[in-house]
Amino acid sequence: MRSRVELKSPSSTRDSTGQLSFSYSSQGNVWAEIEQAVTDVTLAEGVDQLDSYTISIHFDPSLAISKGWQVVHGSNTYEVITVDSNDDIRETITMTARFLR
Repeated sequence: MRSRVELKSPSSTRDSTGQLSFSYSSQGNVWAEIEQAVTDVTLAEGVDQLDSYTISIHFDPSLAISKGWQVVHGSNTYEVITVDSNDDIRETITMTARFLR
């Protein structure tokens, strides 16, 4: 694991007009491995390719990472799409994420 990243969990609140507002809270910094991957995605129009990233961190049972979390690496922010915590082995948590532009 070569990259230091910040993990952020989403939370939502309603503003004074009743609109849903999202914010992210830091859940700490961890070491991670970030690799670009190309994933085939089936859309209504057919199969397309999605530029995605595989982000792996050391297993930590205190982290309940799920879809919608963010991983921040320098000026780059990634949104978590899927999480595989591999509970049987308990060595790594592997996430598939998309780069937020």
